[in-house]
Amino acid sequence: MNNPSRLASFVATLALVPITSAACAQPGQTDRIFESLSASEARYDRVVQSVYGTPKQRSASEELLFLKIQRAISGCMQSEGAKYAIPKFSGIARFSLTAPGDLTAFAPLGDDFGVANRLAQLAADGEPTNREFSSLTSKGRDEYLRALEGCQGSGQQFQGQSMPAGHEDLANKLINALSKVEQSAEVTAALANYPACLAERSVKAPDWSALYLSVEKSFPPTPNAPTDVTKDPQWLKAREYEQRAAAADTECRREAREIAIIAAAPTLARFENDNSAALNNIGFHWSEAEAEMVRMRQSLNTSD
Repeated sequence: MNNPSRLASFVATLALVPITSAACAQPGQTDRIFESLSASEARYDRVVQSVYGTPKQRSASEELLFLKIQRAISGCMQSEGAKYAIPKFSGIARFSLTAPGDLTAFAPLGDDFGVANRLAQLAADGEPTNREFSSLTSKGRDEYLRALEGCQGSGQQFQGQSMPAGHEDLANKLINALSKVEQSAEVTAALANYPACLAERSVKAPDWSALYLSVEKSFPPTPNAPTDVTKDPQWLKAREYEQRAAAADTECRREAREIAIIAAAPTLARFENDNSAALNNIGFHWSEAEAEMVRMRQSLNTSD
């Protein structure tokens, strides 16, 4: 940032009163209360994790949805007299990053965006193979494909169930609350130089979402067959850009994010207080989804 003292100036204007609960603030004073940066970060992380789950829980929930759909397709194929082995879920690395609403002020900072590692894993896994289909004659393959086409909608009832009940409502409330903080004068001012700061480091993007998309688009298509892409010059060049973009993002946005995190403390205190029952409930469902995924994975005969 061009003004490294902005965070200190912002902090100095606020009353040094820690938040323990939104209910502790007197009417009209809540928005003038703030926590230390570390306490504000802890509150923010706690709320986001409650709503979106941990990376492990998000991955488990997505895998559970995948297995439910695949089990339905397998059952349908069996009724058609065809064998369909359920493939392994390949996508665990996709769920490490959480950026509610893709809000620039609150997006996480890091050495990378997780894109290179995710694509390398997907390439190493390759597309699932179907041994039953490969062993069939030309006529048998035609019949198999017709049956499979008719069974593709078997798991339709599970679509949209990768998140626990109540997630969408809580996520929308959280994004709306954080959006208002991002639009506040102090946060808007802190982010004003972000695109120019990126450009000075040879990275062009108007906001964090556009920056992330530019990283994704820099990678070559993922091969279908299992491949080690980590030696591919195109992949290496894209990974270098990802790391350079992440470094520029951190340099250009760290101070603004700290300002936003501190400014959001009273808002998040109210959010936790107003939605305590819903947050407890969704936390239970995240844990249940993780446990159910493990049980279903053990009960199914998955194959590469």
